[in-house]
Amino acid sequence: MPRTPLVATLTALLALACTGLLPWTGRAVAVTEALCEAPASYEVAEAIKMATHPLATNAKMHGCTVTSEGGVVIATFQIQWNSLLGGSPFDTGIEWRFDESAHIGVNLTHDTSSGGVVPGGMDSLETALRDSIYPQIAAAVDDPELALKIGSQ
Repeated sequence: MPRTPLVATLTALLALACTGLLPWTGRAVAVTEALCEAPASYEVAEAIKMATHPLATNAKMHGCTVTSEGGVVIATFQIQWNSLLGGSPFDTGIEWRFDESAHIGVNLTHDTSSGGVVPGGMDSLETALRDSIYPQIAAAVDDPELALKIGSQ
């Protein structure tokens, strides 16, 4: 696998983790940042789109930031997608919070579509993040091989 800047960063941060010099939150931020980069970002954008606007097309990551505050990781994902009818793209943004012990929650930060998020869409997204993505991140934080796989999916 070629060493992209993200892979190099993950490798360096996880090497520090093995020495005990980098706390869980710092490692979790590094692993979560891998979701902001292609190819993983395509899967994240598609998951957000499928939960919030299942009939939309062409989802892509439009912006992503990952920070931490008081032991909580805060990931903000902004996607852009198209209507089946074409025209200008729409934007949907979410903020996801979790810590070392659990998924905390997800909130819609913005949505530019005229119809808004489909009923039950945020609940579906909550379930996907809690039951699928959070466990992968939590496991990868202490497993360098798994973390590198997240960055190269």
